[in-house]
Amino acid sequence: NNKKILLGICNKLFIFNEYGDPLKTIQLTPSIRGIAISKRSQSNNLAYVSHGDIVSMIDIDTGKTLDCVKETDSSGESGTFLPLGIDTDNIDGNVY
Repeated sequence: NNKKILLGICNKLFIFNEYGDPLKTIQLTPSIRGIAISKRSQSNNLAYVSHGDIVSMIDIDTGKTLDCVKETDSSGESGTFLPLGIDTDNIDGNVY
């Protein structure tokens, strides 16, 4: 029952309640490329945000960044693959 609206514009993630009232604004650099919400019932308050070559896991309720990973290719080089977006599957709720 976590009804929140997430909107990514440039390098800011806006979190609104279900009525559109602003709750939090989170600064992320570089610009946001994609947002996915965890579909697992035990973690449905988590947002995964890709920005640049980084994917951050953010607690929607608190607005805190819990973890982040940097995208790299198979040789460990960064900057060669920029994620355009992320998504969750409908079966397990895994984030890709």
